[in-house]
Amino acid sequence: MGGINLFVYAKVNPVNVFDPFGLATIVIDPGHGINTGKGVVDPGAIGPNKSYEKDAALTLAKAIGGELKKLGHTIIYTRSGDITEKHDQLQYRIDISNKANADYFISVHLNSSLNNKMNYFMVAYCSSKGKALASCIADSVKEKGFKGYTKFEAEEHTYEVLTKTNAIAVLIEAGFISNPENTKILNDPSFLEQIVKGIVKVIK
Repeated sequence: MGGINLFVYAKVNPVNVFDPFGLATIVIDPGHGINTGKGVVDPGAIGPNKSYEKDAALTLAKAIGGELKKLGHTIIYTRSGDITEKHDQLQYRIDISNKANADYFISVHLNSSLNNKMNYFMVAYCSSKGKALASCIADSVKEKGFKGYTKFEAEEHTYEVLTKTNAIAVLIEAGFISNPENTKILNDPSFLEQIVKGIVKVIK
């Protein structure tokens, strides 16, 4: 996955050689934004001035996907806007990834807290390969040292979109929509660059 497997024959046994320049199919999943049958589109967390997680997640997800596409990877979004038709929200996302036979699944979210000073960056994973991807993303963002975040973590979780997706899967909590300082960072081009850098490191 994320590469081309070549076989070089040495005597009678094939030796598997991994080409690090192979390209990947990546599903980018902006969190929330789907009608789950309650008559309205799920907004996710709600921040100051009625800012919605679904919108911030979509903007960041498209930016990540756009940069990865420039590198030649195949990018599939689980949504490109609000989805007003009723769906089982989690299964809808899982099905898109599994039907595409994706190499990687990256879900993008923001946290929220009544304490508007909460401000950490977290990447969730549920497998050893997912841990490698999550750690590279968290370490890459930490490396830049963005002011406004107190910690950068890769954490193991059993979220359904991670456990039921066949691809190497992570879920990014890119900060707190309830924290105005965090939402400013989301629009920093160097923040996006560090996330993409962590993803690309694992693909290569």
